[in-house]
Amino acid sequence: MTIHELNQLRYLDKEIQLLRERLAELRAEAERVTPSVTTYINEKKETCVLPKTGGAGLCRDKMADMVAAIIEEEQQLEELCERRRQEKARLMQYINDIPDSLTRQIFMLRFVDGKSWNAVADEIGGGNTENSVRMKVFRYLRNP
Repeated sequence: MTIHELNQLRYLDKEIQLLRERLAELRAEAERVTPSVTTYINEKKETCVLPKTGGAGLCRDKMADMVAAIIEEEQQLEELCERRRQEKARLMQYINDIPDSLTRQIFMLRFVDGKSWNAVADEIGGGNTENSVRMKVFRYLRNP
């Protein structure tokens, strides 16, 4: 496995995060795109709501476009989450096959948990540094 393949889970996590942020922006924008309405009380003393003349049709078209965009983004998010599940399963299978416990821990912390090399070294402890844990990974990749 290459370092690029190992990082795919982290890349997918970032892509999912960006897509969720974009979805939140689309939803917020959709909430702002509401038709203008006028209320009045009819002869039966009921409150009635009518769209103001002028832009209601345009607003409905924009709302329909926004809903379609949201649905498309949600489908893309669902597909990405499925790809992430598959990638994590593949990565876990690879990591579980590593015979050395310390090396397995480093791979888990870095490539599954997404920690920085420095955070991995801190969590592993035992005098390990950012460079030592990184070198352990690269040595393992050269000679599994």
